[in-house]
Amino acid sequence: LMGMLSTSLADQDIFNAVIKQNPFLVYQLPCFWNVQLSDHTRSEQCYRDVSDLKVIHWNSPKKLRVKNKHVEFFRNLYLTFLEYDGNLLRRELFGCPSEADVNSENLQKQLSELDEDDLCYEFRRERFTVHRTHLYFLHYEYEPAADSTDVTLVAQLSMDRLQMLEAICKHWEGPISLALYLSDAEAQQFLRYAQGSEVLMSRHNVGYHIVYKEGQFYPVNLLRNVAMKHISTPYMFLSDIDFLPMYGLYEYLSFDFSQTLSPIISCKTTVPNTCL
Repeated sequence: LMGMLSTSLADQDIFNAVIKQNPFLVYQLPCFWNVQLSDHTRSEQCYRDVSDLKVIHWNSPKKLRVKNKHVEFFRNLYLTFLEYDGNLLRRELFGCPSEADVNSENLQKQLSELDEDDLCYEFRRERFTVHRTHLYFLHYEYEPAADSTDVTLVAQLSMDRLQMLEAICKHWEGPISLALYLSDAEAQQFLRYAQGSEVLMSRHNVGYHIVYKEGQFYPVNLLRNVAMKHISTPYMFLSDIDFLPMYGLYEYLSFDFSQTLSPIISCKTTVPNTCL
């Protein structure tokens, strides 16, 4: 550091310097505690069986595309875990000891009081469903306009409407808040879709909020409320995902709000279908 002044991994250099001067601080562990997968590591020498492994470290910039002897096995294992149904971990698993959860016990008691022969059983059961939610699934960064007239487009969608995202982002330059109703596997598909889209990756003012699937109903009210709750502007434009706003609508609404509305007054503006 004295010669180079700065490095891209300065924190690691500091650790290495301290360890070099004070080797007694280090407690050596077998390398299966940190099996590093890169093009040139001999990671297969760290283990004899899968049960030996403790930590798999994708430490190459190429990540899952790295060339390694057993990379195909580890990649498939990793992707399998990513697409597991996360709801499985919310319930008691056989063979996995755990402490009793008061909330779970109360929920089971409430469910047991429902009549399964009731024609409305599934609807009544839905009242007790608490959906897992992952807010800001992708990077989000946005500061509202200082004049307090900024407006966020709000919508909700499922997997079969992903193709609308790029078009909406092209038509609406302002902030967007979206609630997506997806399974764990679909969330990974969405991630790959978004990362492969130049349009979506160029936008940091779009908040993607994942509500994970559970039950047989589409919770439209919940999705809308999640998207509405997580906006950072004083106004919102509530739209259907199938409606494509006309070019310039964001600027038009912002200007219209600045001329006619006060942020301290609760009000509603209706946009005709001809503008969508």
